[in-house]
Amino acid sequence: MKESTDGKRWVSILLQIALFVTGAYLMWHAWAGAVTTRPVSYSEFIENIRQGRIEAVQISAAELRGRLRQEAAGAAQSGGDPRPLPQIISAVRPPEIPDPELLPLLRERGVEVVGRVETEGWVGQLLISAFPILCVFREGHGG
Repeated sequence: MKESTDGKRWVSILLQIALFVTGAYLMWHAWAGAVTTRPVSYSEFIENIRQGRIEAVQISAAELRGRLRQEAAGAAQSGGDPRPLPQIISAVRPPEIPDPELLPLLRERGVEVVGRVETEGWVGQLLISAFPILCVFREGHGG
């Protein structure tokens, strides 16, 4: 009987450690990847490209995200840090309306283009990943 209790306790401890490490990683990832993003209209996004303010664009089926050139991002300072903060602008793509001028405009302006495939959010991935662990944990506690 003691072996069964010890086994349940170890499973519980390991699950708590795994949840703590996962939570800490997700918090760190969210903090480290935090970038100032400003939503703009699609027209304003295109105008920023035309004026040479954007150095890189990430294109997905639903959204355009553009990294502004440092000189265009302005001298937004954080504390006494002399480096400008990176700034991203984003625009929702018009649904089911192709823009045949977009890629030629990006090439003409020397903008780096990266595609992005839409995936589930991290919460969905976490739940899917944790499901087998939760099933084992429940069986270990007589559920």
